[in-house]
Amino acid sequence: MARLTLARIVRVVAEEFGETPDRITGPSRAIHLATPRHVVWGIAARTGRFTGGQLAAAFDRDMSTVAVGIARLPRKLAKPAIAARVVRVCERLAVDPRLLGLEPTVPVIARLVPSISVAASFAREVSA
Repeated sequence: MARLTLARIVRVVAEEFGETPDRITGPSRAIHLATPRHVVWGIAARTGRFTGGQLAAAFDRDMSTVAVGIARLPRKLAKPAIAARVVRVCERLAVDPRLLGLEPTVPVIARLVPSISVAASFAREVSA
């Protein structure tokens, strides 16, 4: 199994979100880049492999920016489409999605039914 490095997390998240690693680590504040960037920070921090300071330095951001991004992640994960993507990222990285407050059953659902059904199923699971 491949070692969990920041570069690997960025690469897998970039692939899942249809971006390039350079765009995710770059200076843009566009929302379509901020969400995957926050996912990278959340996974990196919650696995205990990286500190906020290390993430801030790697992304050329202030530590408070990283902290706010990580704090915003649960709200973003409440959206079923984003949650499903993040669970797929966790699967590829061999990271337990429960570290991010997600249930590991979502990837099974995602493989069995179309994305609209995934969103509905996930919403029902979360509200139960």
